[in-house]
Amino acid sequence: CARNAEALLKNGAFVDARCKEIGFTPLLSAAGSGYPDCVRVLIRYRADTAICDNKGRSALLLAADPLSLEGNASDDAKLDVIKALLDAGVPYSTLLSAHEIAKDLRSEGAEKMLRQALLAADYFLPPLDAIRVHFLLHVAASAPSRSTYVEL
Repeated sequence: CARNAEALLKNGAFVDARCKEIGFTPLLSAAGSGYPDCVRVLIRYRADTAICDNKGRSALLLAADPLSLEGNASDDAKLDVIKALLDAGVPYSTLLSAHEIAKDLRSEGAEKMLRQALLAADYFLPPLDAIRVHFLLHVAASAPSRSTYVEL
């Protein structure tokens, strides 16, 4: 993935090309599929790390969501993607899109998504920020409806 992406980008491919049906860009697809090397290449070529798909999901949220896992990517690969995104300056607050968390917490993969988000917070954030993320995810988990919003 990474070598192919770099070859295309060197030859003028648009780094933020978007699929009209679902709104995925190469970065969103690589993040959701667990390809950290590809994510790093796309970031190096200035992919828009703030872009979201048509459902409002960021690259960071897709990387943390086990339901977006495609192919044979491991949990470790997805954590590497999360680290690459955070290292590139993506604010961890994009992981806390309240309407997505409220919806996902009622889905089959919600517990795994929360575990990955908390692992990412513990590994990649300063201790006080990690505590804040744990608290906000707990609040979102106990939200009575999808209309509950949590802000940083």
